[in-house]
Amino acid sequence: MKKRVYQHDMHKKVCPHFEQCSGCVYPFLDTPPEIYKEAKKYFASHQIGLSLEKGRGVRYRSKLAVRGEKLGLFYKDSHDVIEIPECYVHHPALNLAFKEFKRLFLKSTLQGYDEKTHRGDIRYIQGVVERKTEKVQLTIVLKNKHVAYMPLCTELYETGLFHSIWINIQKEKTNVIFGKEWSLTCGEQFLVQRIGNVDIPFLPSHFCQAPLDMFDLLLQDIQAHIKQDSQVLELYGGSGSIGLNVAHKAKSVVITERDREAEDSFQKAVEAFPYKEKVSFCVADAANALTLFQKRAGVLIVDPPRKGLSSKIIEMIPDVEKLIYVSCNFSSFQRDVAHLMQKGFIIQAAKSYLFFPGTNHIELCALFGKK
Repeated sequence: MKKRVYQHDMHKKVCPHFEQCSGCVYPFLDTPPEIYKEAKKYFASHQIGLSLEKGRGVRYRSKLAVRGEKLGLFYKDSHDVIEIPECYVHHPALNLAFKEFKRLFLKSTLQGYDEKTHRGDIRYIQGVVERKTEKVQLTIVLKNKHVAYMPLCTELYETGLFHSIWINIQKEKTNVIFGKEWSLTCGEQFLVQRIGNVDIPFLPSHFCQAPLDMFDLLLQDIQAHIKQDSQVLELYGGSGSIGLNVAHKAKSVVITERDREAEDSFQKAVEAFPYKEKVSFCVADAANALTLFQKRAGVLIVDPPRKGLSSKIIEMIPDVEKLIYVSCNFSSFQRDVAHLMQKGFIIQAAKSYLFFPGTNHIELCALFGKK
């Protein structure tokens, strides 16, 4: 396995694919993006300073398109593939695994996908690096399951680079990468990822942050906002990455998520969890969760998708002592702040994180209290 080279080692190097690949918009990976400058002005208008945590934005998860014999991302404004064999923001284990995949794929009987004709076998691949072993959980997205994919899967697994090999079937003519059908061909079912201070098992279909080192820093900041013996309710909790990491300080933590598969991951995570008696999981969407737990939270944590919080959800938020809002979309965050202020919330602190260096994206963590 190659030595791990984090993105901060690459700050002064310009990616050879820059201005062609659709992945990055800045030549240097530590460039503060325009969205951060905009956010800084916005928070200043609320008398709040905003710092940018650059840290280490290396990605432990990545998806690449397979088109013909090419493996990579799309050229800007195109669906033609540019190959990125030594991507600076990929964990080195991903680059190595993708290189080996391409070598064995080209030897196989399988063909890369053609969007225009809807022909070919392999449409995409996803790789996820397990932190402890630096092995890769690989998913191969096929157009049709009735092809001879097992020889390739077996050869890949025998290289020793892979934690497991999964097959996903996506039959539809769509830009949606994954279909609903998953099967494990080689290796272990769950990839166990150390997130913060908790081991959490994931299937390849589960959401998990890609820049785990940066997410650890965000978790530390969330923990600092939690007072001892707080009652915590988390919406959009996934498998419990945030909620489980604040349980040592909290009196109780209720994690809610509408995806039933996430509960399986949570239940496996708490089997050996030292604060098991403090945490519980509820399969429910955000609105139902707020109905069920109106009076049981002193701290509410929300980590919504890019669309942010609906007006209905904001209207239902109870009179909590603290609201911690993790945002991946500054536009929807600004809209939600305006509605939260109408309910008497004010921003007390905020921080931004360069989760995806080279892109015009920041992650935000904001603390709200009542006037």
